[in-house]
Amino acid sequence: MSILVEWKELAEELSRYSRLCYERRLVGAAGGNVSVRVPGRELALITATGVSLRDVAPGNLLVADLRGGVVENPAGLRPSKETGFHLGIYRLRADVGAVIHVHPTYAIVYSNLQVPVPLATVSAENKLRQGPVVRAASGGSEALEGMLLAAVEGSPTANVFLMERHGLTAFAPRPVGIAHISVLFHPGVSTLQTGVVVTTVYVLRSGSVSWIWSPGRDSGETSWASSMPISREESLMLSTTMKAR
Repeated sequence: MSILVEWKELAEELSRYSRLCYERRLVGAAGGNVSVRVPGRELALITATGVSLRDVAPGNLLVADLRGGVVENPAGLRPSKETGFHLGIYRLRADVGAVIHVHPTYAIVYSNLQVPVPLATVSAENKLRQGPVVRAASGGSEALEGMLLAAVEGSPTANVFLMERHGLTAFAPRPVGIAHISVLFHPGVSTLQTGVVVTTVYVLRSGSVSWIWSPGRDSGETSWASSMPISREESLMLSTTMKAR
């Protein structure tokens, strides 16, 4: 029996949370990748390159062994270009059962500022343990994989890592856990929980120019204001400011 058939429920769970990541605007187009470990086996199910998380289904997943060999590939697709660091995390952390890599705007902002995301709720403080920001490197490169895995190995209790200009990588024992981490990690998550209308302001610097961004009030859409030259210190201050409307 094939692994994807034997572990049909696991494949469906991975597919469901992949689509949720797209729906929650944690990625766009065909960005991001998600995987799950097959319990008791040196195997993982992982999303394919070029398949939007919106469209992930058991039929377009791949099965890889933890050394990178493709075991099953029913749709004839290529595994995610970030497969290497997914599998490396499983090798380093026996407690990890699912890994997610997504590109939410707030993660890009804070990773470029080289500062941790402020945790807005008690739940976030209890469940999230941030590792060091991983410096920028080309997606899918050995350099990126090496830096992330070194950070994971050096931070054995961390479960979420910002990646400069590249979003975040998080992991948990089960797929539901990575979905919860990605939502809790949003610095404006308290507005979703309390219903209070709050705007969180973020600043993304590029040289001497900073772009001010805030999430949409209801839909989660993002909007960018006009650019303005401000100092890094002002950027850091603005990035954690919450203004009631």
